[in-house]
Amino acid sequence: MKSQRNDFSLYLKECRRQLVREHSQNWFLLNNWGRQASATFLLKRLKRLVQEAGIRKNIGLHSLRHSIATHLLQSGMRIEDIAVFLGHKNIDSTQRYTHIVSEGE
Repeated sequence: MKSQRNDFSLYLKECRRQLVREHSQNWFLLNNWGRQASATFLLKRLKRLVQEAGIRKNIGLHSLRHSIATHLLQSGMRIEDIAVFLGHKNIDSTQRYTHIVSEGE
């Protein structure tokens, strides 16, 4: 977990800062040209990482999004903050993730 935090911090403090352009300040994931990383780019990268890790499950961007939201909720993040993080305009969309956590506990 510590290594993941270090990678995340490195991206935020160093790499992203070098990539960001005025038009891309609000985007979290950027491509090499400082533009918003496309879903196609992210999916290809995710599939390669899954394969390199030897994971045999079919993991996509949507399942990754659900996993992140579930982890945040289980770690004590407020549902309202998760909704903002996910870009949900309606908290009802985010509450589906609460249902997933409740069923698993």
